[in-house]
Amino acid sequence: MEQQQLDFLSKKLKEQIDYNDAEHFKDDEPRWHLGASQIGADCMRQVAYSFRWMAVENNISGRVHRLFNRGHIEEKRIDDSLRRSGWTVHVPTEETKEQFRYSAVMGFYGGEADGVASHPDYMNGQWLLVEKKTHNTKSFSNLVSKGLETAKPVHFAQMSCYGKALGLEYGLYYPVNKNDDDIEPKFIKLDRQLAEQMEAKAHHVITTESLPRKIKGNSETFYVCKMCPAYGICQKGAKVPVNCRSCKNGKAAENGQWYCKLFEGIIPSREFVAKGCDKWEQFE
Repeated sequence: MEQQQLDFLSKKLKEQIDYNDAEHFKDDEPRWHLGASQIGADCMRQVAYSFRWMAVENNISGRVHRLFNRGHIEEKRIDDSLRRSGWTVHVPTEETKEQFRYSAVMGFYGGEADGVASHPDYMNGQWLLVEKKTHNTKSFSNLVSKGLETAKPVHFAQMSCYGKALGLEYGLYYPVNKNDDDIEPKFIKLDRQLAEQMEAKAHHVITTESLPRKIKGNSETFYVCKMCPAYGICQKGAKVPVNCRSCKNGKAAENGQWYCKLFEGIIPSREFVAKGCDKWEQFE
């Protein structure tokens, strides 16, 4: 078989795998709630774009989906490593997942913790919140040199929110360098006051009648903006997806429901929320 044909088949296989992985891992609809993993972001407008389904990443590649999935796969490896070192580790299962979840702000804000762990030789054997994250070498080195609060404030905020919800004062942050499998587990004092600030921030994003102000320094060339999933909408005036979440007539209601001010009632199904109607007007 000629090399040209082998190269063609190799390229075809890669494209096929990328396509099928993207299809396999993608969600049918954006996240319904605002997660504690998002709320620590500097730009409240970015968070609002996401919550309002205005900046929806529908075209995530198979490679990026595999990167996300790598983090999920790594969690079990971390649990196994901790248990081999004498730790008792509890993680969410179908039977116990409600114990690791929390919900606030009308049922639109919350998340699910990775798990809890304890060891008689560490921290007086108390239960600790465990947060497991994968990093590339650059991110890992930055984390080691600067510490969690400075290098990854979003992760620290996320842990503090989970800790407050579960009544835990300390956490174990377990980062893995996915390029060389180095680890740097750290005991962390969680910040209850920060968690309360994050919940207040979430309340504002969820209930606001208009988009929050743009982050200081925002521009087409600002590196933070250039990396943002809402860059096209925020900086370039890109078209906003039509749905009830991105409509100015919609708003959050109790028990995680979505209310239409125009028709004065709860929208009966999430499927309808995802499609919107011909009365749609952009939330601004």
